[in-house]
Amino acid sequence: MTSADTDFSRRLEHIATRRGSMKHGIQYQVKEDGTVVATHRRSRSAFPIGSIATLLVGAVLFKAFLFMSLGQATYEQRVSILETGTPVEKIGAIVMKADPATIWIVDQIEALLP
Repeated sequence: MTSADTDFSRRLEHIATRRGSMKHGIQYQVKEDGTVVATHRRSRSAFPIGSIATLLVGAVLFKAFLFMSLGQATYEQRVSILETGTPVEKIGAIVMKADPATIWIVDQIEALLP
């Protein structure tokens, strides 16, 4: 009788842990034999890492495009003009300074172009 009690207790614990993992939502799947099984829906990360990475790569590519199309002297002159402006323009100057990644991308693109 005690083995039946422990089996029952184990089943109850299993049900409780499954139910706890399904608090973020339930997703129903149909198996090959036609039975419907409820599985837990995976929770997404609250911090959008992929979106931020895409934004940073886009910003560096934009800076590289501007640097390449304007030329180094004109680009640095316009950034220095931003440095003397309002606080928002000063922040823009800090962001738009030619960093090593931007210069490397420009060098790679210029090597590909004839």
